[in-house]
Amino acid sequence: MIDNNIKKTKSSSSSSISTSNVPDLILNSYSKNIFKNSLILCTILFILLGTLRSYGLFGPNEARMLILLNFLLMWFLSFIFLTKEGRNRIGLKKPNKKIWLFHGLIIGLLYSLLVFLLGYILFNDSINNWFVNIGSQYLPAESEDWGIDGKFSLFLMVTFPSIIFSPIGEEIFFRGMIHNSVIIKWNEKTATIVNGLAFAGIHIVHHGIIRDNTGFHFLIISCIIFFLLMLVFSWLCTLLKNKSDSLYPSILCHSAFNLMMNITLFIFILE
Repeated sequence: MIDNNIKKTKSSSSSSISTSNVPDLILNSYSKNIFKNSLILCTILFILLGTLRSYGLFGPNEARMLILLNFLLMWFLSFIFLTKEGRNRIGLKKPNKKIWLFHGLIIGLLYSLLVFLLGYILFNDSINNWFVNIGSQYLPAESEDWGIDGKFSLFLMVTFPSIIFSPIGEEIFFRGMIHNSVIIKWNEKTATIVNGLAFAGIHIVHHGIIRDNTGFHFLIISCIIFFLLMLVFSWLCTLLKNKSDSLYPSILCHSAFNLMMNITLFIFILE
């Protein structure tokens, strides 16, 4: 009877250690002196980066470069705050199987095409179409008058940053740092939900909230649908990262998604 109680106590103790009391090993020494743990750090960074991105989108035209700065900052966060072990732990390493890179590419292309078709069927080329709205944030107003050669140059100019800066930065921050910081505090399932909600939530500033001469407006129905679509996309990227034990397949998936988004935008919407 006593032995059984001892075993139960040990089991309960080990269970507690494996969830909420896992030591936070990913922060470097000076980061640990400033922040209590990585979850606090990621929460502060999320608020700061979200504010920077929002001002870049809704502020004056001169502030648009802040969006690119936002993504670049995400690139370097792991080198600023994490140890080498921490960067390895969040997935900045080669995948366990190279086939996951191919899976990431195909999943990104197909899911982006699905998102485009759904938006076009439901909202045609109106502002409620998420790809139309996102495109309007980056394309010059006179882009429809550029001609075929001009549009191809514009496509390259818009597409290059969207398949490089955004995917690398966001995957490192959301699927890497945020996901890992939540696992340390809770568990894998909670981490997947939290990083998904954070990722989908920050994309509401790209589609859902719009600003014109009369002020801010909220596209309720299309915003909810887009939020859910981004939640699913985050889950797909997280699945790729977990299966491959690397961020590289999810980065490639994200890049492929943005590439297909720009292709459909230029071919079917900017006729």
